[in-house]
Formats: sequence, C-alpha cells, structure tokens
Amino acid sequence: MKNVFKVYGTLWFLIFLLYLLHWSDLLLKLDIKVLLFLVVLIGISFFLGQVFKGYFRLIKLDETTIAKKHRHMQIKGRIICVYFILVFLVARNIPLLRVLQGQVVGDVNMTLIPGVTVIMTAYVIYSSFEFSYMYAFYKDKMALKYNLIILMYFILMVSRQYILICLAIFLYSMYMARFTKKFDTVKKKILGLCILVIAVAILMYGFGVMGNMRYGNKWAWNDSSMIFALGEGNQKWPQWIPKEYFWSYIYLTSPLSNFNVNVLNFLPNNNWGQFISELIPDVISNKFNVVHAPVYLPVSSLNVSTSFIGAYRTLGIIGSYMILLLLLTIIAIIILLTYEYRREQLFPQLCGILYVLFMSFFTNPFVFSVTGILILIMIMESFRVKLKIKK
Repeated sequence: MKNVFKVYGTLWFLIFLLYLLHWSDLLLKLDIKVLLFLVVLIGISFFLGQVFKGYFRLIKLDETTIAKKHRHMQIKGRIICVYFILVFLVARNIPLLRVLQGQVVGDVNMTLIPGVTVIMTAYVIYSSFEFSYMYAFYKDKMALKYNLIILMYFILMVSRQYILICLAIFLYSMYMARFTKKFDTVKKKILGLCILVIAVAILMYGFGVMGNMRYGNKWAWNDSSMIFALGEGNQKWPQWIPKEYFWSYIYLTSPLSNFNVNVLNFLPNNNWGQFISELIPDVISNKFNVVHAPVYLPVSSLNVSTSFIGAYRTLGIIGSYMILLLLLTIIAIIILLTYEYRREQLFPQLCGILYVLFMSFFTNPFVFSVTGILILIMIMESFRVKLKIKK
C-alpha cells in the first residue's frame, strides 16, 4: 500500500507546479504566506510519511477471515441495494435519462430521503473500497458484483465525483494486487508508471467529457468552450492538449487560486465560533443554521477553495495551520488504531483516507458532509475494535 502522507505531499507539489504554468488568468501570483504554507504542508507530509513508513504493510487474510468478510459484504451489499431501490422510488426520477434528453443536471429535481442520503452515500463509498479490496486481492466475485451495482447507481445519478473515486480506487486496488509484485525491476517499474499515467489521463479526459455532458444539449460532449471561457483559459494553453483536460486543470488549480485571492485581499474576523463550525459536517451544522465565515470567489461557479480557506477567514493563516494539523493528526490516529487492532481492514481504511485527503484539495473534508461522515465511519471502525478488545 502506498504511503498516504507522501502521496498527499506529492500531489500538493504537483498542483503547485500546475499552478505555476498559469494557463488561466485567474491564477494570480501566490502570496508569501500561501507559498510558505505550501512548503510547510509538503514538508510535514513527507516527515509523517517517514515516521509512518512501516504502517502501510498489508497482511494476507486467512480463510476464516475471508469467509467472515464475505458474509459481512453480502449483508452490506443487500442493504445498499435496498437503499438504491428506495432512492429511485422516492425520487421518481433518473438524472441520467434527463441529461440524455437535454436537461442540465443541476436542473433535475430529485426528492431525497431526509437525514439518510448523506450518511448512506458515505457508507456506500466506504463499502465500495471494501468490495474493491476483496475482489482485487482475493477474487471475490460477489464483491465485484456489488461494486458494479454501486458504479451503475452513481452513473444513473450522474454523480461525477463518486464515479471517479470508485473507479480510481478499483483501478488502484487492481494495480496494487495484481501488478505491484510484477514490477520488480527498473524497466518494469517504468512500465508500471506509464500504465498509471495513461490511466490517469483517461480518467481526466472522461472527467472533462462528463463535465460537458452535464450541461445537456447546450454543449457537445467534446465542446469545452464553456469551461475554457469560465475558467479564463489563456493563450498559454498548449494547442496539442484537448481542452477536455482544462476541466481537470481548472478544478485542480482554482481551489489554490481562491485560497490565494482571499489571503491577498481579506483579513480574518477572529471569530472562534465560526472556526469551530469548520469542524462540523454540513449535514449537522445546517440543522442549527450555523453561519460559516464568508468566502470570496472570483468566479462563483468555481466554488471550491481548499480545506483551509474558511479557517483563514476566521483565524488567519494560523487557523489554516490548525486545520492542517488536526486533519493529519486524525488520519495518523486512524492509521495507528487500524494497524494495531484491525489490520485486515487497513486497505479500505487507507483508501478512505486517500479520498479524504484528495477532497481536502477542493474543500474542507470536515465540513463536506460525505467526507465528514466518512471520517466518523473510519474513526468508529477503529474505536469499535479497540473497545471490543479491551473487554
């Protein structure tokens, strides 16, 4: 299993390099405080990667554990299927069909199940990680079946983010299980890296195509003129790169840009109450009409802005450091507990962590309801086992 801390630091470094290309006029010169923050973030990530480098070794499950997991997955799969049926019965709508008829996905009316949808979405995504693990490493065909059902559900819902994360984790699981041991020479490692780059390129192109399709019949699947104009793409964009990739470029760089713009132009309000609200999932805080700190967005449609911007608007750059340290501390605790008490669950837990860290590039994973609930699921999984052993 890859070192999640080093992956996090590496991805932030790559985003920084993409930002420096300035293929969009929205990407202003980075403030010195933002630049120093990135240096510290990347440095801490690699430091923790060294400290925890021995905690990412997976164990081979025995037959008893495999059989037990199979039974648990069967129960989970049936619960998920019942939930999917209830969703469509309540909604009386299938977003994919509406989009194919030319409707914009944001205009599709969906009646959701109150108080259940967010929790179940997090539960489904976490289960997908488990299914991917059991099929890739132990060829459990039932796990593959339920994973395909989950993927089909997200396709029908036109949930682009969840489609990509489930596909990415499935491909990553297959890569780790089937190819890692085969790439034991320098040439084979280069081959493995090439395969990984090609897979990422395909996923990113698909992300752009789906982005165009979500706007119904207003734009063709290969017409990215809308996002190029919205993201203020400029003449520096290489003509040999299809503009479908601009979706990924602006989605990866605009959060850092939005963070930078707020640091450049605004002072914090020193409101501890609003800072605490940055630690509570929206699904909970919305019930109490919690007001978050205002965030300035140069382009309202590009509304993601890293996990640190809300904390900056409340307590300044110190608040951003506090969110970073809290996020990394919670992840470290989850890894320690899982490694110590439930190593058979380590792979799905680390996949969940990768998803949370990935989302932190775009939004606050504590506030974003699905990742906020997912963090709670991973913590409860760890502590549930710890308390059981203490008895």
